[in-house]
Amino acid sequence: MSKLIRGAVIFALLAIGRPAIAGEVFAALYDVYLGGLRAGELALETKAEDGRYEARGSFRTVGLVALFASTEMEVEVFGRLNGTGFEPVLFISREREGDRERLVRVVWNAPGGPRVEATPPYRQKPWSIRPEDQGDALDPLTALVAVLAPRPAEKLCDRRIDAFDGRYRFAFEIGPVERDDGRLVCRGRYLRVAGFKPKKMRSRNARIPFVLTFEPRSDGSQQVVRVDARTKLG
Repeated sequence: MSKLIRGAVIFALLAIGRPAIAGEVFAALYDVYLGGLRAGELALETKAEDGRYEARGSFRTVGLVALFASTEMEVEVFGRLNGTGFEPVLFISREREGDRERLVRVVWNAPGGPRVEATPPYRQKPWSIRPEDQGDALDPLTALVAVLAPRPAEKLCDRRIDAFDGRYRFAFEIGPVERDDGRLVCRGRYLRVAGFKPKKMRSRNARIPFVLTFEPRSDGSQQVVRVDARTKLG
């Protein structure tokens, strides 16, 4: 189950959001469904001030899914805001699956490029990628916030966001804005880029199409309220 949740899992599921916005804080709670069955809860919170930002997120399986695949994940990131957007500095991930746990720290501003500290350590494979080469990508939490946080309508879509979680590199490719029944929508796809076993790079889930549905906020920006995608699990 954790392999589905890690990184781009939100776009392999269906999420319905209940966002709450206050000042410079963005907070949202999403229910996650698999094949119509409520499978988990995703919570996000970010705060930005004085040229810096921090974000925290958590995911846990619920209901029947939790009986068979109990998974919890907590992530946080601290970074800077530059002229083009987010610049992560430190990403921390804590994952628990049954009785197994892993702590991952990715230091983005380390000399020579990102440095990964994992406990227990990741095993090096022929397809493993060098963390030092991933400095142009965001961490998964910042990437998720970049997709889900409110944005002006003219800046919603037509972009690509690359992410690196300390082991895998993946991307969200988002197409131009469309209108569907009065709402703005954007169609995109999640892509596995590197670090995955060759078999997983060839699998159906290596490219997952998704649809983002937005609703307007009182300040004129648009908020993601729904993400639809289909995988082999539904």
